[in-house]
Amino acid sequence: IAVGDAFPVGARGDGSPSYMQGVYATDEEDNNETLSAGITYEGAVDTAAEGAYKVTYSVTDSDDNTETKSGMVLVGDAWVVDEGGEYAIRAHGFTKRLGQVRGTEAEAISYADAVAIDLRQTLAGGAKNPTFGETVAVVVKNDGGYGEVATGAYDIVFAVADKDSVTTTARADVVTGSLPSLHVPAVKQISKGAVFGDAQIREGVTAADEEDGDLTGKVTYSGTVAPGAEGFYVVAYTVLDSDRNVATASGVVLVGDEWVVGDGYAIRAYDFSRTLGKVTGTEEEMVTSARAEAIGIDPSVPETFGKSVTVVVKSDGGYSAKKLGVYGITLAVQAKMSETKTIKATIATGDAPKLNVPDVKQISVGAVFGEAEYRKDVSASDTEDGILTDQVTHDSPVDAQTEGWYRVNYSVTDSDRNTVTRSSVVLVGDDWLVRDGFAIRAYDFTKRVEEMLGTEDEMIGSARAQAICVDSSNTAYGTAVGVVVKSDGGYAAKKAGTYGITFAVVTAPMVTTKVTATVTEDPVVVDPPEPITIVKTKTKTKTKIVPKETTIVQNTIIREVTERVIERLRDVVPEPIKELLPEPTPVAAPIEPEIIAPEDTPVTVPQTPAPTWALSNLLMALVGLVFLFLVMRRKDVIEEAAEEAKVKARRYALGVFLTAAANIVFFACTEPMLTYKMVVADSWTIWSAIILAATVILSLLTAKTVMNDRAKEHDEDYEIA
Repeated sequence: IAVGDAFPVGARGDGSPSYMQGVYATDEEDNNETLSAGITYEGAVDTAAEGAYKVTYSVTDSDDNTETKSGMVLVGDAWVVDEGGEYAIRAHGFTKRLGQVRGTEAEAISYADAVAIDLRQTLAGGAKNPTFGETVAVVVKNDGGYGEVATGAYDIVFAVADKDSVTTTARADVVTGSLPSLHVPAVKQISKGAVFGDAQIREGVTAADEEDGDLTGKVTYSGTVAPGAEGFYVVAYTVLDSDRNVATASGVVLVGDEWVVGDGYAIRAYDFSRTLGKVTGTEEEMVTSARAEAIGIDPSVPETFGKSVTVVVKSDGGYSAKKLGVYGITLAVQAKMSETKTIKATIATGDAPKLNVPDVKQISVGAVFGEAEYRKDVSASDTEDGILTDQVTHDSPVDAQTEGWYRVNYSVTDSDRNTVTRSSVVLVGDDWLVRDGFAIRAYDFTKRVEEMLGTEDEMIGSARAQAICVDSSNTAYGTAVGVVVKSDGGYAAKKAGTYGITFAVVTAPMVTTKVTATVTEDPVVVDPPEPITIVKTKTKTKTKIVPKETTIVQNTIIREVTERVIERLRDVVPEPIKELLPEPTPVAAPIEPEIIAPEDTPVTVPQTPAPTWALSNLLMALVGLVFLFLVMRRKDVIEEAAEEAKVKARRYALGVFLTAAANIVFFACTEPMLTYKMVVADSWTIWSAIILAATVILSLLTAKTVMNDRAKEHDEDYEIA
């Protein structure tokens, strides 16, 4: 069939080309028509592509006997089938330029795309042909003068090698013309890290053709160049003209300034240094140590172009004597000894560099810790190389915003490739105490009696006690070490109170730190007293009430909040103010009245109405705390003021603290909020307002004092300027 013809499944007898045309089956026992209807096939035919396609058919009779046979579908008008139907052959005419023609048989078969197919289903004797549908050899029976390699038209007769009577003829036109010219620079050299993209790869590349003119824009290339890695790279260029004639050429790209480009070769080598004990003085050692390399860059010598060539030592400069010193070694291309590169070789003592880093550094949380801080007090030197401080590298694990300890690793390498590493411990936080090669820290803590165990582990855990070895001569350097309780100060008794606990390093008992542990008791919540029942008789009433000695807590929650606020204030206020803070209020059991009366008719005596608490008093106490918080936040600004202003501002700030604390304590003692009814205001409201007014006025005076001092300082700076 022709390319593009339809080739459906089709019927067997309609005469149109199809998969089933002319296909049928017969059997001695079964109905032939029914049997033929059951034929199946495998194999697809692509009618859009010229070629030979095999289709295999299969049928099974009623006795389950199966027979298979194959047929060939030839797509394309060029196919020629011999009369016996044994072979099919095809070939196509072609046109080539004289410069592309060599006149050989293989060339003619290739250009004509000559193909032959074996169509014999059976061989002599009736055996199936195992090579049915496969390609067989094609030969040139008559080249028609094509082998003379001259311009002209030639009719070439192709034949099946096994049966040369099966032939086909194709026209070969040999025309004048030549391949397109392609010019590529033999070598390009760039520095390591330089830009080398498409524009640089195409630089200096041109192409042209007698018929097509300039073909530079149609040049393609392959090959990778890595500008960041020293070495040599080969880039292959290709151009195709309108006659599909291809021209190719290659160029070498040298990356690195060490390359010396000569006549036909490029060579490179590097200075090196070796320690005296490692020097053998051999040629191989010198070539390897210098990392010497050479490459052919002459396109007219394809055997070496773009390929590595051997490098030898032309002069060792005395290096082979194996003595301390500096030697000039000349290396050369073995194939051309005039292509040379001279390098410096140093034979040194081989001492490792000295690296000095501090064992420990300590900074406050939030302090700046950048590159300058990492390198502070760090130095390095070497016998041969001198000062190497600028070549010291380090990791950067320190988080100056997070309290803790960090180990920084430093490293330096000399020209002999000797590497030395050292570490430094950085402590972040002001609570660290450094002594005798160890750093220890712990924090004050508070516990309730009912939470206590009184054990050493509890004290260490609650105080977050920790110790680090910061002595580089100790094998434990830069690691956590054990902490023990040296003295518990009575904490183990598990009673309310304040205790001084001393912690020590396990391996260095003299390295200690002391914290304060506060043990408290929970206050007791007291319910309001029940109404008192009096028993009255007709003759005489006898009532006896015996109260127990106690202290009544009117408002437990507010009192507990107040005590916690005061406890927090102890951590932030100056030492003189701490002494003014009230101690925690003792809590005792509630009153339980004892009633002694004869049994008789009960009479309930009403109690005094329950007291109330005022919401406005609570709000004014909280507002006072807000002003106190704002003033305490400006503590650093107050401390930076001039002496006279600082003293005045401190006094005002102390007044703010006292009035704000007084308002909280006043509310806690006068307002039974927990169990009684809330009102907007009561008889104590006016006093809360007076105390709050004092807090506000003192806060404003504090701020004004600091602002006036800053303004004065600004005016003085302006006058100086």
